[in-house]
Amino acid sequence: MAKPLSSFAQYCADILSQFGTIRISAMFGGYGVYKDGVIIGIIDDDELYFKKMPENEPLFEAYDNHPFTYDKEGKTMTLSYQSVSEEVLNNSEQLEILVMATYNASLQRKKK
Repeated sequence: MAKPLSSFAQYCADILSQFGTIRISAMFGGYGVYKDGVIIGIIDDDELYFKKMPENEPLFEAYDNHPFTYDKEGKTMTLSYQSVSEEVLNNSEQLEILVMATYNASLQRKKK
């Protein structure tokens, strides 16, 4: 049986659904966020992170955010995912820009 979505994951699914077909599924104790079948982000500990790539990096610089980290054998590991600030989550225009930039960059990388 699939892991049910947390209330925050469901909230993210609801607000992101305006930008295309969004699927959120259990992954490594958190959730993967997919747009039209392409992974664009993750959710962990009630926080949304999008893939950070050179193509969308400038979009993160204007907002208060931080990288996704986790502990492994006493070391802090950092992945190429950046938090989506509450400011962006509450502004559909800014969120759409970030979603589409992340999706388009991910799609291009997937094609290569």
